[in-house]
Amino acid sequence: MKIFNLIFIIAVCLVFYFFTVCSTFAENSLGNIKKHIESNCKEHSTTRGELDVGMYNGCVEHQKDGLDKLKKLRKKYGKFNWYDSTEKYCINQWTKRGAIDIFMVYYTMNRQIEGYLDVEYFRKQGISSIVNECLAENSRNEYIDWALTSYCIKLSTEKR
Repeated sequence: MKIFNLIFIIAVCLVFYFFTVCSTFAENSLGNIKKHIESNCKEHSTTRGELDVGMYNGCVEHQKDGLDKLKKLRKKYGKFNWYDSTEKYCINQWTKRGAIDIFMVYYTMNRQIEGYLDVEYFRKQGISSIVNECLAENSRNEYIDWALTSYCIKLSTEKR
């Protein structure tokens, strides 16, 4: 009986520790995103030292909307092998003085996803040589600019 009680107490402690650590991690992650939103919106809503509160509040809502949409994109398309490197590129592109413009990350990621879907469509249309040529032109190390690749294919097919 004593061993059972000891095992039970250890199990309860582990569960408590696990949930405490996980919730702390989640709060820190959300805190970082909140800092990015606040910092970005303060910069965009301040003129000559005066914060326009209405503009700031609107900006915060806009950024939160972008975050929600970005989460949906990740859930739907995050399985693609190129997703992480593209998201990292977009975050770097929209980071200014350490603050991320989350709505613009969403907007750019959405364009990249649409570009990828276009490229896959063109590939199925039997124009692999044009697709491969445009992919080679728009690949940067581990990152492929899918929006530019799609545009390149559209231009190349219009010239035919």
